[in-house]
Amino acid sequence: MSVSIAYWVLMLIWLVFGLATNWPGRGFFGPYGGVVNSLLLFVLFVLLGWHVFGAPIHG
Repeated sequence: MSVSIAYWVLMLIWLVFGLATNWPGRGFFGPYGGVVNSLLLFVLFVLLGWHVFGAPIHG
């Protein structure tokens, strides 16, 4: 398994468990604070991974 495939698989696992553990979160930014924080970090790492490893689906 290449590093890029492992990265994208871990990103998908993180998305599923991040939303599952924070839904509906009680955070600093209101009732969805945990979800918003998790999604912002997820988007940040998706952009970083897209730049470093390329697109998750190659066409």
